[in-house]
Order: sequence, then C-alpha cells, then structure tokens
Amino acid sequence: MRYDLKVLRDDEIVAAERLVVTDVRDIWSRIASMADQVDEPGCQICVTEEAGGIAILIGATAARGLFKPPRVRTPTVIDGRFGRRRAIA
Repeated sequence: MRYDLKVLRDDEIVAAERLVVTDVRDIWSRIASMADQVDEPGCQICVTEEAGGIAILIGATAARGLFKPPRVRTPTVIDGRFGRRRAIA
C-alpha cells in the first residue's frame, strides 16, 4: 500500500515523501526517522493513505518520545557507613 508522509508546521509542508510498504511497522520506523530530523516545536507528522484519508497524525516531539530507546539504569546501593551511593559492578 502507498502512503504519503508530510511534516507540517502551521499548515505548511516542511518535508514530504511517499512510501510503498507491506507492513505498518515500516511506516512507524520512517516516522521515527523524520521526527529525529525535525527540531522545531509545533511540527506534526501526517501520514495519509492512497485514498487520501489520514492514517496517522502525531506531533514530532511525541514521536521522538515514543521511539527513544529507554535509558539504561545502573543499579545502586546505599553505603550505610557514609550515606553515599555507589554503583554495583
């Protein structure tokens, strides 16, 4: 199926491209890449299908938040004698 992706800022098209995909996951990975390229506030990514209906409409900031890999947390313990935290190796 064919989809059109557009980055919109105040109803102005900032970037656009057309994709032919067989799996919806391919669209989401492309949305993630487009969101990484947009650093202006207020931008939206609009995905329309062949018939012209909106399939996905998401803010660029929200898209970056969805696809950001989770932070790796280092477990810590509290050293009771000094009250300091230290990383577990």
